[in-house]
Amino acid sequence: HAHQLGFYTNLITSGIGLTEDKIAAFSEAGLDHIQISFQASDPVLSELLSGSRKAFEQKQQIARAVKKHRYPMVLNFVIHRFNIEQIDQMIELSLELGADYVELATCQFYGWAKLNQAALLPTSTQ
Repeated sequence: HAHQLGFYTNLITSGIGLTEDKIAAFSEAGLDHIQISFQASDPVLSELLSGSRKAFEQKQQIARAVKKHRYPMVLNFVIHRFNIEQIDQMIELSLELGADYVELATCQFYGWAKLNQAALLPTSTQ
């Protein structure tokens, strides 16, 4: 309905729980854009941060499905102490997956992140 009213619509997602069928349905409904968030550029750190062995592969599969359905795609990486050294690899992953844009976001220290700020802030040498 929002699309019919002339609004630009955007889905920001981890990609977990999405399927290619859902992406196709969103396309038919008029969704304009999808952004997928990644925790890291490799499966090992992704598992450490997400707690899921499957998350990294699932996110890549969804990114490929997003491109298959011809959406403009943004990949988002929230930068913190554990992944700041991977920025080059994040860009490489974004290129491999055909991202139209890459967002390197600073960690917002609210809620859980505020409680864990000391562990998330990059070190002075980083």
